[in-house]
Amino acid sequence: MKHKKVIIVAVICLLLVLIPLYLNHPNRKYRRAVDAFNKGQTSEAATLFEEVSTYKDSAMYLSYLKSLEQFKNGNYEDAEKGFRELGSFLDSSDLVNRCVQEQQVKRYGTALQLFEKQSYAEAGEIFRQLGSYEKSKEYAAYCNGMVLFGEGRYREAEDAFLQVSGFLDADSWIEASNMMEQETIYREAVSLFEDGKTAEARDLFQKIPGYEDASQFYRYTEGLVALEEKNYTVAATSFQMIPEFRDSAELARTSVERQISQQYQDAVKLFKENRYKEANAAFASISDYADSEYYIEYMAAVEELNNEKYPEAIEKLRRMETFLDSKRIADEAEKRYHTILYNSAMAHFEDENYAEALELFEKLGEYSDAPDYKAYLTGLIADAEEDYLKAYEAFESIPDFKDAKDRAKASRNAYLEQQYTRGVKAVSDGNLGEAAEAFSHVDGYRDTARYVAYINGRDALEREDYRKAEALFSDLGRFLDSRELMELCTEKLIPIRYEAAMEALAEDRYEDALKDLERIQGYRDADHYADYARVLQTAYVGDYQDALDMLDQMEDFPDKADLRVYIKAREAESKLDYEKAMELYQQIVSFRDSEKRLTRLPDMILDRDFDALADRLTARDWWNQRLMNEVDALLEKEYQVTNTTMKLRFLTLADTLLESGEFEHSYQLTERIVRQDESMAPKLLDIQYLFALTEMEKNVPEQAEWMLEELAEQDYPDAQALLEQCREMLLEKAQESGDQEMADYYRKKLESGQPAEEQEKAEGAENAGTYVSVEEPEPVSTDEDGEFDAQVAYEEGKAAFLGMIRGKLRDLVEEAEQMANDQSASLPAETDPDSAEPEAENGAVSSQGAEENEVTAEPQTVEAGPISTPDEADRIQESAD
Repeated sequence: MKHKKVIIVAVICLLLVLIPLYLNHPNRKYRRAVDAFNKGQTSEAATLFEEVSTYKDSAMYLSYLKSLEQFKNGNYEDAEKGFRELGSFLDSSDLVNRCVQEQQVKRYGTALQLFEKQSYAEAGEIFRQLGSYEKSKEYAAYCNGMVLFGEGRYREAEDAFLQVSGFLDADSWIEASNMMEQETIYREAVSLFEDGKTAEARDLFQKIPGYEDASQFYRYTEGLVALEEKNYTVAATSFQMIPEFRDSAELARTSVERQISQQYQDAVKLFKENRYKEANAAFASISDYADSEYYIEYMAAVEELNNEKYPEAIEKLRRMETFLDSKRIADEAEKRYHTILYNSAMAHFEDENYAEALELFEKLGEYSDAPDYKAYLTGLIADAEEDYLKAYEAFESIPDFKDAKDRAKASRNAYLEQQYTRGVKAVSDGNLGEAAEAFSHVDGYRDTARYVAYINGRDALEREDYRKAEALFSDLGRFLDSRELMELCTEKLIPIRYEAAMEALAEDRYEDALKDLERIQGYRDADHYADYARVLQTAYVGDYQDALDMLDQMEDFPDKADLRVYIKAREAESKLDYEKAMELYQQIVSFRDSEKRLTRLPDMILDRDFDALADRLTARDWWNQRLMNEVDALLEKEYQVTNTTMKLRFLTLADTLLESGEFEHSYQLTERIVRQDESMAPKLLDIQYLFALTEMEKNVPEQAEWMLEELAEQDYPDAQALLEQCREMLLEKAQESGDQEMADYYRKKLESGQPAEEQEKAEGAENAGTYVSVEEPEPVSTDEDGEFDAQVAYEEGKAAFLGMIRGKLRDLVEEAEQMANDQSASLPAETDPDSAEPEAENGAVSSQGAEENEVTAEPQTVEAGPISTPDEADRIQESAD
């Protein structure tokens, strides 16, 4: 039993030894590791293979798993190395290929990122290593081009981009590289040009003919080189091809001039060698250059002198007598020629061949006494041809030569008689035009004046101007048939005078009508209309009662009653009683110009009422509401016939008041106009500005400052500048008076501009009409920085002045609104007993009591009153309220 127990214990002990050995046997772990590997339990398999790393191919499994881990982690390069070492173990060969592929993808992506970051050198290296993978070759070439471009190697860059033309924007870079290559050459060429290396610059410019202005530079440098080498033909051609480039036009001229100058020198040399034929041809090719034309003329003149063609040669030599010895040769030739001509002319004169002699003396010009002989011969020939006027003029021009004075007198007498006889004959033949022309040459000779008057009378008669003809024939008396022709004109004029008289009556030309009517007494009803005209003329000069008395003495005729009413209407019109005149004209609308006068009378009433109101306005130192209501009422009325408007008349009055210094009244009147036409509102600002300017001119800037500040707030032109001047005046006055505090106050104003508190008040103010309404300012407290009582006084004074203007403006606005609500042309105002005055005092002209005046009343001149003070303005406002 004991032995059995020992065996059992031994067996147990053996098992305890063997079991661990079994469990830890490498084969068992290897199989477990392979099993885990096959099940994808890579971590457990790796641990097991690590424990049996020397058993069988555990090391290879372990290396496989590590490489696989590297692959999963993206470490494709390490993974590839591991798989490549495993050879054909498992799928290592496939995984090697996958690692290579993944490396390419990753490196390609990296290269693209570098490409996007414009790291072209690094990206290009990677792309080159990737070989033909994807678009690596294209990208590699592109990157190479960009690197070369960046290094300024544009020709190589262009070649690189050409390899991948069409890829990305390679074509643009091809163009850019080409352009930059040309730009590089261009700059180098320009640099050489500026350094004076013209020939080298020319060669470079020739390489880039299409770039910028390289072709022009090429021509320019080519010309400069040619010019330097004295090859003027090439130089001129080059510069002429680019006339607008730099100074090419000038250089072209220089080249041509130098070329021509060389030709000129050659021609002069031929001339000096007396080789005239060759010299002439040489000068002809450059005839416009220098004095080439003179050389040509000179040689031609010498040739003509040799052929005794003196006039032609002398003419040429005189045109260039300062050239060489031309003057000397011309003088000698002319002397010889004049001697020949004079001798020949005298021979013809002595032989009485006057025409031939005259021709020769004319050629002699001013030579010796040739002018006298020329005039004398002209007279002799004209006298022989009975052209006495020409003969007289010729002989008269040389009174001291031979018997010219006697011949001139004889020719004049012969001419006068000749023209007189021609005129008389022309009158006899009825050719009055020729007669008038003939007598025009013999004014004052014999009875020429009477013939001329007769011709004018006949001309007037033919034109049926019987009045002029009658007057002329009447003055001529019994000359020829003048009396008979006058009687004919008088007979012809009877109906004409009658019609003219009727027309003159219709046009109120009574004196003209009477002249004609008295000349045709007894014709039709001329005597009646003569009396009629006398009545109207009497009325026209203002003697209306005499006209009516004359009318009563006339016999009855159809429109006698209408004429009576007409005269009374004209009388009422002259007294400015236009209403009565209208009433009378309406009774005889179709009589004479009654309808026309009726049309004008409403406008004349407006003129009369305006003149009366203007007199009353200018006669008052201050205006009440009743006057303003009358202004409003008139402003709403319109003229019917003329283009004048009532607004324009009141504006003229406002301007007259303004020119007279009546700023307050001009302002107030303009406000009334603004109600009718808001576009006139800026004129209110103009008045205020002019008022301020006047106050400154009178050296009273205190009141001007308030108005200018208000204008400046509304951005009125020049107001701010004038305000600064005003404050400078106030500062100067304060300094002169010794008021240091006031001086400090205005000095601060000038230094800082408008105070902040005033700016805030202006920004918060309410608009009232054209101006901004300003509230009463708060009292300004005194502080240690110099805000003193003077400023308080200034602000209070300003507020009072502006308040007065704004109050008036608010009242005007309220009145305008009330008027609009009532739909009335004007507001009825209660008469102020203190302001009511008789019409005569205010200068009004009533329709009943007006003095007699012309038929049409003329506007009266408006005189302005004195300027209203602020106290007066307050009183005006209180009265209006």
